[in-house]
Amino acid sequence: MKHEESTREHPARKENDINHIRARLDELVDELDRRRHEVTNVKLQVSRHKTPIAIAGGSVFALAGGITAFSLWRRRRRHTLRGRADRARGALEQIAKHPDRVVAKVRERLGPQVFGTIVTTLIGFLVARGAEAAIGAGYARWGRRLEAQPQAY
Repeated sequence: MKHEESTREHPARKENDINHIRARLDELVDELDRRRHEVTNVKLQVSRHKTPIAIAGGSVFALAGGITAFSLWRRRRRHTLRGRADRARGALEQIAKHPDRVVAKVRERLGPQVFGTIVTTLIGFLVARGAEAAIGAGYARWGRRLEAQPQAY
């Protein structure tokens, strides 16, 4: 008989345990839902964290202002006589320290310019030769005629 009582109590105890676990899970889900609503409530977060938000906003504003002021100061300074002299001195120091780099940069920059100059010269030469070839017979005749006639001064 004891065996029958233990089997009857066993399902009842399991059901009680299940109900207890279910109630605990309901409490946890309710708490998570409440916290989710708090986290997504912007007004509540701003009211809770006024000081850190103000510090972060002020820091961003100060950083942006500082960068702007520095760039303006640097631009003004570069256009002064002293700024130009400093840049020239720095360039001469680089030439003295690393002449091979300077030569490489000059070749890199002058290459396209020299190529463009050569191409432009060749195109001009070819256009002139083409014009001479197209009208060449007339030029040759006129030149001979003018040479054959005596020039009066």
